[in-house]
Amino acid sequence: MMRVLIGDSSAVSRSVQKEVLKQTNRYEFCADAVTEKEFLTKLKNLKPDVIVLDSALFTAKRIESIFSIIKESKTPALIYVPAECINYATPSGIYTMTKPSFIDSSEEKLKNYALFFDQTMRKAEREIMFGNMHNTKSSTENENLVIETGKKYAAVCVGVSTGGPGTLLELLKSIDPNFPLPIFITQHIDSFFDK
Repeated sequence: MMRVLIGDSSAVSRSVQKEVLKQTNRYEFCADAVTEKEFLTKLKNLKPDVIVLDSALFTAKRIESIFSIIKESKTPALIYVPAECINYATPSGIYTMTKPSFIDSSEEKLKNYALFFDQTMRKAEREIMFGNMHNTKSSTENENLVIETGKKYAAVCVGVSTGGPGTLLELLKSIDPNFPLPIFITQHIDSFFDK
């Protein structure tokens, strides 16, 4: 399970977001923070797998400063921002949206938001793992794929040992079907496991 840190000063919002996490089979609540200082401390000490953050928690900081803090942590994040900030360029692994109204959250809305959250966080995880993929070419033009490192890649190679199938499954489920490169996988298994 992916551990989620929620940074939001609204008790209602935190409560609904915890319910959203229960709707997924991949994310679990790790901790919440109601102040900027508490959020930064928990981010550093708990090292969550995913962040959900209301940017209003950072009252004195510009949105770019918040992006910088999250980018440095290398943690996939969904950040609620004011409408005027929605089109700001964001670093890899960070997605922004205006904060939904959680006051009248029906079961249907929770399920839809849980699906949206899962899809968005999977994209964010891929971006952190492989670099920013927003501007990639189609799979027939993969020779032009340049990830943030500036290097060209022809393929992705993954190696796992006997204990790795669960992690491998999560990795493969998070890769977009239109991922533009071939993926080679090698699995080491002791001979008594395949009988």
